[in-house]
Amino acid sequence: MTRKIEEAQPTWFRLSDESWAEIGEAYRNGATAKELAIRWKVSPSSIYRHAWEGGWTKKRSADADARANAEGIGAEERADQTRPDMEVGLFAPPGPEDAGLGDPAALAEQAMAASVRAMRARLFAEAEKLARLSETYGRMAEKRGGPAVTIETIDLETLCDIVMNKDGRVGERFRVDPDDPGPRDPVLVRYWMHRYAEREAFKEQVRRVRANARKAACRAVGLDPDAPLPGF
Repeated sequence: MTRKIEEAQPTWFRLSDESWAEIGEAYRNGATAKELAIRWKVSPSSIYRHAWEGGWTKKRSADADARANAEGIGAEERADQTRPDMEVGLFAPPGPEDAGLGDPAALAEQAMAASVRAMRARLFAEAEKLARLSETYGRMAEKRGGPAVTIETIDLETLCDIVMNKDGRVGERFRVDPDDPGPRDPVLVRYWMHRYAEREAFKEQVRRVRANARKAACRAVGLDPDAPLPGF
């Protein structure tokens, strides 16, 4: 009957130096003492003892790997920076393949796509740089602004929300602090002047309706419509 690996009893005979060297390499590369004990049929305490005697520390191994990786990336960056300009043609006149590259929004999209590809290739340093480049181009696109939105081009749902002042958000956008002595936005000034003119026109319309109603009431009872009536 076949036993599970986890149930295998440890062997008590002495392993060779080559076997312990292989165990140490696996331990330094991240394997746990329990995993190695099951695989090599030794006790975890034996692995810990050899690790202490042989200096098998994962931290040192990881630090060495990290340093080697950082040095490799640094060497690549230095090589890119020392490359002659004529090789990459950074300041060459734009060619047909460069059409449309003056749009920062398009550049932001391309940089982000390149960042994703670098991430998939586990080129994390390059992916981070490209992501920052995409963010920079995105801010440039925001400052430049996209095509102007007009009443004819705005989507109907947004236009409906504006007209209906949904959730009061439109009014909040045009709110002005009367105690603020600072300069007023010209758009806000134009908006509130228009609102004031509308209110005055409405008041005038109400005054005329009341005046016409008064005259009609006077004529109905045989009074002079131009004579003042107390309390009317």
